[in-house]
Amino acid sequence: FNSDQEELDFYRAIHKKLNAAVYVINIEPYRIEWINDSKIIKNIVGMESQEVILQGEYIAGRLLENPDYLESVTIATQRFKENPNISWSGVYRIKSTQGETNWVIYSASTLQVDDYGVATKVVCTALDPGAMLSTPHTLDDFMKYISQLRYKSIRESLTSRQKEILKMILTNHSAESIAKQLGISKYTVNDHKNSIYKKLEYKNSKELFAKAQKLGFITEHPSI
Repeated sequence: FNSDQEELDFYRAIHKKLNAAVYVINIEPYRIEWINDSKIIKNIVGMESQEVILQGEYIAGRLLENPDYLESVTIATQRFKENPNISWSGVYRIKSTQGETNWVIYSASTLQVDDYGVATKVVCTALDPGAMLSTPHTLDDFMKYISQLRYKSIRESLTSRQKEILKMILTNHSAESIAKQLGISKYTVNDHKNSIYKKLEYKNSKELFAKAQKLGFITEHPSI
């Protein structure tokens, strides 16, 4: 760049062309301190970028009305205070000034900490999922991936033997058949089944298939 102004204009142009909102949040009091000049703001919130900043702390009040406030604001803020090195990502529903509910996909990380190492500001990037629908097949695969990722800890709570037995249950093997193939007693199989019931939180075998599919145990290429 030939000058600081030329560099500044370059970055301003990039921010304006981004199909995303980039903004800085002050944690306490909770308010948006800076936001890029992007059309996504108008599309989702119904306000221009400068209008959002002028809303100040009132923005937090508007967000409080939304069903995702606990996860996306309350819990996220607490997590950043506990550990400024984390990143926080998710989805959020927000009402526009016209009363329409729009979805946002966002990611946030710490931008500034105080003298004690506590996060005071975070920088966020928000995307309009409506602008991502040009790749519907890819989005379908992505949603399957997200579903599997969400329940990863539950899947990993099963032992290797329990996963083996679950796979056989899902292919309609009886307790007797499982016991015979694995060389264990029917009672041991039932003990494993009870543990699986408890870990996956389902009540009976009729619920198992739907639950296993939701948790990512059943995919197009089955692999537990």
